[in-house]
Amino acid sequence: MKKVILSSIVFAVSLMAHAQSTNPEVEQKIAQMGNAVDSLKSTVTAMQTAMANIQVKVDEVTKQNLALKQAISLQPTIAEDTSSFGINYRLIEAKGNRKSGEITFIISAVNTGKQDQRLTYNEPVIVDESGYQYKDYKDWKEYKIGNEYLTSGTTLYPDTPVQIILTCVTNSEPQYAKIINIAPYETFKKDGFRFTNIPIKWE
Repeated sequence: MKKVILSSIVFAVSLMAHAQSTNPEVEQKIAQMGNAVDSLKSTVTAMQTAMANIQVKVDEVTKQNLALKQAISLQPTIAEDTSSFGINYRLIEAKGNRKSGEITFIISAVNTGKQDQRLTYNEPVIVDESGYQYKDYKDWKEYKIGNEYLTSGTTLYPDTPVQIILTCVTNSEPQYAKIINIAPYETFKKDGFRFTNIPIKWE
């Protein structure tokens, strides 16, 4: 664009330099050429301003994404496991609600490979310190990865954290989850993990 403007300006100046005649048509054409050059200048200036604004927005989004990723990585890790498919699971919260009797486990899942992975999961099993197993549908309020149920599966993209939420209902207040288990069957690209001796914080 700059080359076009420069060429136009040189051409206009050349016309004016060689225009010794007072021919009105020549003067009019020179004036029109000058107006065209000014219009091109204005267009380029507007485009440069627009591009600068777009770059600012891109930089803002990039910073937000990096900040989110850093915030997730800085959350304290209670337990960690990496599956045979290269999915890293980090337990970042194990909390009980005294009013509702619910226990919620929040887990960050990250695909450490270079390819997208479409994975399904088995229903979770949790065993508390008294030996009670939370594995029936009546025990579970929620077990999702992102917006999908574990058993429906989801796509995990490389280096992109996805949140898993497990919420079970209890009539007691267990202090530990001796096991949080999703069996890592390999059939049909099923994945899984296991955490042991997880303290539960009741509030």
